[in-house]
Amino acid sequence: MKYILMLSGTKAEFDWYAKWSPQDYEAQAAFMRAFHEELKDSGVFVAAEGLAFPDQARVVRAGSDGAPTSDCR
Repeated sequence: MKYILMLSGTKAEFDWYAKWSPQDYEAQAAFMRAFHEELKDSGVFVAAEGLAFPDQARVVRAGSDGAPTSDCR
């Protein structure tokens, strides 16, 4: 069985994150690198891929028939 670990945030949260000090950013990056290595070393890691930034993201919702609705943005 596979699981996904997905981090997401709003545009406001991204703007806040972009204002972090270099030291805070590096601490977060170091934590994520260590976590990535832990997953790889345990054999459970499958892949890591980035998605679009919040200003490029699109929300797709399904209608009652399962098809995407016209209000997708």
